[in-house]
Amino acid sequence: LRRLIIQNPNPDESTKAYMSQVEAQLVSILTTSRHCMTYNSDNKSYSYDPRFLVFEYTWNVVLRKRQIELVTDFIKEARKGEETSKCDERIWCCLCCTYIS
Repeated sequence: LRRLIIQNPNPDESTKAYMSQVEAQLVSILTTSRHCMTYNSDNKSYSYDPRFLVFEYTWNVVLRKRQIELVTDFIKEARKGEETSKCDERIWCCLCCTYIS
C-alpha cells in the first residue's frame, strides 16, 4: 500500500479503487479474531491448543469460531472413550458442505 501511494501521488479513479480494496484487505487481516484462545477466569490467563494455530499457519486459513467448537466437541467425545458415533454437518466455506463422523 505504501508503495502504491509513493508511486501514485495523484492516483486516478481505478488506482484509488484498487488502493481502497488493498486497504480493506489489510484491515480485515489485522482485525481478524482468533477463536482458538480460551480465557481461564480462575487464574486470569489464556490457553490454546497449538494444533489449531499450526493448522491455520500451514493452510493459510483462519478457523471460524464454530469450526473450533465442532473440533473441540469431537475431541471431548473421543476422550470419553465410549462406543458412540457422532455425525455433524456444518458449512465450512461458502461452496462446500462437509460431513464428519
